Amino acid sequence: MFGNLVLIFALLLAFLSAVMYSYTVKGYTNTLKIARFSFYGMSLLVILASMILLSAILSHNYEYKYVYEYSGSGLSTGLLMSTFYAGQEGSFMLWIFFTVIVGLVLLSYVEKREGFEAPVMAVFSFTLACLLVMVNPLFKSPFNLIWQSATYIDVKHLNQQYFNLPFFYQFVYTNENSGKTFVKMTEELYALLKGSNIPLSHFILHGKGLNPLLQNFWMQIHPPILFVGFALATVPYTFAFAAIINNEFIKWIKHSMPWTLIGSMVLGLSIMLGGYWAYGILGWGGYWGWDPVENASLVPWIVWIAAVHTLIIQNRTNEIGKPKFVKLNLVLSILVYVLVVYSTFLTRSGVLQEASVHSFVAPGRTVFLFLIIIQVLILVAPFAMMYRRRKSFEEFKNPVTDYLSREMVLFAGAAVLLASGLIIISATSAPIFGEVIDISFYNKMNLPLAIIMGLLIGAGVYVRWKKDVTKELFATIITSVILSFVGTGIIILTVDEISILNSIFILSSLFIVFTNAHWCIKAGSKSLLKTGAYITHIGVGIFFLGVIATGNYSKLKSVDLPINETVEVFGHNLTFTGYTQISGTEKYNFNVKVEKDGDASVAAPIMYISSFNNGLMREPDIIEGWLYDYYVTPLSYESAAEKSKADEISLRKGDSKKQKDYEIVFNGFDFPEDAFGKMQGGEEFSIGADLTVKKDGKSFDVSPKMIAKGNEKKYTPVEIKELNLRINLLWLDAAGSIKISCENLDGEETTAPAAKDTFAVEIAIKPFINFVWLGVFLICLGAVIAAIKRAKK
Repeated sequence: MFGNLVLIFALLLAFLSAVMYSYTVKGYTNTLKIARFSFYGMSLLVILASMILLSAILSHNYEYKYVYEYSGSGLSTGLLMSTFYAGQEGSFMLWIFFTVIVGLVLLSYVEKREGFEAPVMAVFSFTLACLLVMVNPLFKSPFNLIWQSATYIDVKHLNQQYFNLPFFYQFVYTNENSGKTFVKMTEELYALLKGSNIPLSHFILHGKGLNPLLQNFWMQIHPPILFVGFALATVPYTFAFAAIINNEFIKWIKHSMPWTLIGSMVLGLSIMLGGYWAYGILGWGGYWGWDPVENASLVPWIVWIAAVHTLIIQNRTNEIGKPKFVKLNLVLSILVYVLVVYSTFLTRSGVLQEASVHSFVAPGRTVFLFLIIIQVLILVAPFAMMYRRRKSFEEFKNPVTDYLSREMVLFAGAAVLLASGLIIISATSAPIFGEVIDISFYNKMNLPLAIIMGLLIGAGVYVRWKKDVTKELFATIITSVILSFVGTGIIILTVDEISILNSIFILSSLFIVFTNAHWCIKAGSKSLLKTGAYITHIGVGIFFLGVIATGNYSKLKSVDLPINETVEVFGHNLTFTGYTQISGTEKYNFNVKVEKDGDASVAAPIMYISSFNNGLMREPDIIEGWLYDYYVTPLSYESAAEKSKADEISLRKGDSKKQKDYEIVFNGFDFPEDAFGKMQGGEEFSIGADLTVKKDGKSFDVSPKMIAKGNEKKYTPVEIKELNLRINLLWLDAAGSIKISCENLDGEETTAPAAKDTFAVEIAIKPFINFVWLGVFLICLGAVIAAIKRAKK
């Protein structure tokens, strides 16, 4: 209860701070100190609440429902601490905590800048109050007690010595589907335990634990950095809103710019760390899958980067007394935070439950409605104020007339970014309306925009501020153009089957690298602080090249590895040598020796049955190289004992299996053109499994069929008389799998070779993946250098 009281008082102080700062804006002189003390008091209470929650987690205090639901014994200290933000309530607390820390730094910053403290901190305090409402005890507080609302606790998490209590079994329930037994923890059971002098800490011994997908090093790094980015997004919003309140649209740019640069860098870094996590741990085989929750964080960052470029334009044109894009900069700075809150809505409202593996479950109608209210407030309030100030913007109508000037190129780049953001957020929001957009849509729509962006970034470094340099441009740019074409030509000659669009994308990416490298060297000879933008853009070009390589030219193959037998895959010899249990865990390493050109290494992907959900969990392993990664994903393991008992053969599309002295290859499915129409009409239809049987240099193509009507299915076998063989189709999954059995035509079962332990894996080659990571590093490095430069100004 103490934690809830702390949060309630923090919420009250946040509102008080917002109100007192608002009065200060109106000219009251005796409210500023109250506003400051309220903000400091609220900050201390938020930090205290965070410490209480962390202490409860570290001490396994399962009296709190949140601690029971997301933490547990057996976790390392780092992972145990990361359960702080494993659920909705804790993730809001982490966001609030970092927003408070940012707010304390911001308060110190604006205190020294006359006219900014009151309006900036009024808005900032209000945004914090909105967040604090979300962890209110009536909504989703992490300090709600486990018995306040009925909670079903697995009996394995309870102390068995209390199972003989006379009242115990009236609270016991068994799930008929799963066979699991639960105890319904209610206020009544809590009262009975208390009356029997049994502390709840003695009754509940274990928490549910952390989802195995989150039990990873990057769980300790990625979410905190993401929420630091979310917290920093508040600052451009507050500066823009403060500028509207003050009716002064010039000075705020200079003060907001360092925050904008650092914030965009932090959010971008967190997004790519999440991509690295997905690439190396979750087994998706890629760093980006256009998952709706990934996109929900990406779009605010894209708009943020667009804002950086238009803010640079206004900052420069302010110096000559003709500021440009004044209104646009206010709008973009506001939209960054609005989109962060919107991404929170998408992630936590439950609307993406069916579309995203990241999404939280629905939080309930009250929280859902309040998320919508917050979005409306933070969106409508500043734009309503802008409407009131509309006449003030008339003096800033300074259209761009020099179409090859630096400001026009930067604006064009921002426009392309905004177009990309609009496409992504529109498709990402489709589940709200019951639609799910295919991944190919994102690639098709963004590829042309990326090409345009590359050309603009490359050409932009050659143009000048407020000056049309059409004639000089082509003379100075020619070297970079030639190098880009030569590099593209070499790649085209080296790579098979490269499309025209991909060729142009490569050209534009190389153009970014060569042009910015040229100017980076020139600027670096004068001052390292002048290289920030160039380094960032070089990173973008290298990142694009990595995306092209990994997205279009990765190779993938599934293969079975019998123990101690060598199998060649993509030029590497693989030998499965057995499995070993990882000490102190339920996990197993499946060891695969990988050899190429005399060099040997061991890939040790992991598989295990998780006690968390009784599901089979898989973790890939990666042999990293300069030119490519060799990516090993575990699929399944079958022991010799299991294989010898098996009467059926499982095949995935593209698989082949040896049976006695012949080989069976599953090529895919044979769908008659009218199959889907008949299926939808309830008529009888058939689907064939396209098989090739090979023996002694001869091939036989056969197609056993499934014939279905309604819920009734029957399977027709095929016979190959020349091989004295009958193949029975037992089951098929149109997603890409079948099961068959083989027998001689005289009815005898065929005999397979002596069974061996077999490890099934999926092997992938990820070419030039290091370009992706190098590009991200350079983007972030350049942003830091640029922020330092702006802060010094």
